[in-house]
Amino acid sequence: MICMNRALSLALLACLAFPVFAQSSTAGPLGVIVSPPKRLRVPPDIQSAIPSKSIVRLIQPTQLTGDGEIVVIYDLGDQYEPNSHIAVIKDHARVVDFSLVKLFGDDIGDTYALFQSAQLSLTPSRNGFIAAFRNIGDGAGTLFVLIIGNGRQFAVAWQKGASQAQLQVRPGGTFQLWDADGDGECVWCPQHYKVTSFVWKNEALTKVSSFNTKHTLSPYQFSEKPILLKP
Repeated sequence: MICMNRALSLALLACLAFPVFAQSSTAGPLGVIVSPPKRLRVPPDIQSAIPSKSIVRLIQPTQLTGDGEIVVIYDLGDQYEPNSHIAVIKDHARVVDFSLVKLFGDDIGDTYALFQSAQLSLTPSRNGFIAAFRNIGDGAGTLFVLIIGNGRQFAVAWQKGASQAQLQVRPGGTFQLWDADGDGECVWCPQHYKVTSFVWKNEALTKVSSFNTKHTLSPYQFSEKPILLKP
């Protein structure tokens, strides 16, 4: 069980009282219309730990370390260039802050917003937190960021830019990334997919194999659920 003082417990309860909204998307005959995520109400304890002009998209209690922490995803930009950040708050302090711009570069990281996230089991004694971000334009681009923790130290264990992608998380620390190769007649037309398998090994996702699909597949079945936890 996560150990927290009373103030932090109340803050978490306040966070959980409000739904977490990510991007929304609407499929049409010409593609996908992507709307930025909606703003959350933020408890004072969380707001004081992040920049004052932040627009918070996610507040998620996690247990990447023994006594737990809170992952906060917030934007510093606008609806067209969100400039998203992933912060970890522990004992009311922001102990680490990962910027998509610094992870992926100015031309890519600035135009993606949160779409989906999850805590996942890497080993029986090791959790990770993964977030998927989707580009504000045509919605075809996906960025994945996987964070792990140890004590008060947190790190990005894996990051990946992909197209109309889905990361399938399977039991035992195994993963499959389905990534469109862009050979369709249009952006949202059927595509061939490259499927890469990974295992969690030595504190990292390690590639073990890959193949290309023989037939084209609809991108919609993957892009609408970029993180899929398989039983």
